[in-house]
Amino acid sequence: PRPSTRPAAMYSYLNAVTSCLDRAWAGKFAQARATFLTPRRVYWNRPGRGPCGTYPSSGAAAYYCPSNRGMYIGLSHVIRQSGNVDPAENHVPYLAVLAHEYGHHVQSMAGIGGAWWWEVANRSKSAQDAHSRRAELQAQCLSGIFVRAVRVPLAVTADRWQSLLRMDYGRGDDQNGLGKRDHGSGDHYAGWLNQGWKYSRLAYCNTWSVPASYVS
Repeated sequence: PRPSTRPAAMYSYLNAVTSCLDRAWAGKFAQARATFLTPRRVYWNRPGRGPCGTYPSSGAAAYYCPSNRGMYIGLSHVIRQSGNVDPAENHVPYLAVLAHEYGHHVQSMAGIGGAWWWEVANRSKSAQDAHSRRAELQAQCLSGIFVRAVRVPLAVTADRWQSLLRMDYGRGDDQNGLGKRDHGSGDHYAGWLNQGWKYSRLAYCNTWSVPASYVS
């Protein structure tokens, strides 16, 4: 379905792409003989509350809640948070946001999500932020892999991809003005997305083994 600024059209688009993500990642887990459950889809048009708190949350139009395996995306809110890019003209930013949140679900099902938080739950805020950056940048890389995989049927042109990289650079911790350090710099937030696109293999998304300077 073609997305637009109409919530119903965006809802249809997100649901269709999520079904594709379900099939893609279920196949990878099956190859690894690992358990995989699909995420819950909470694509909302009115504010509400879930196990991870109220939505919309400050500065986040989309987030993943491991407590109920829920992907939360505001149908209109995500457009405002993406600089009001018209989905009918360029749907790729919304494709990438969805694939990123699905990346967090993949981390959760693989045990990565729980493991990193267990490691730093009782440590300093800076240690927690450092692990958060590795998790967020890995989700960026996983998003890049998926977008590359569907580039032909979903018309991800070179111009649209470059536009997305510029946009995600602006979402970096040093660019967005939010004063946080939990998602990575603009260079790294766009860079790990492009890493997934460029190499298109899961092994290239291991943000946990690289030096801290690669995930600052």
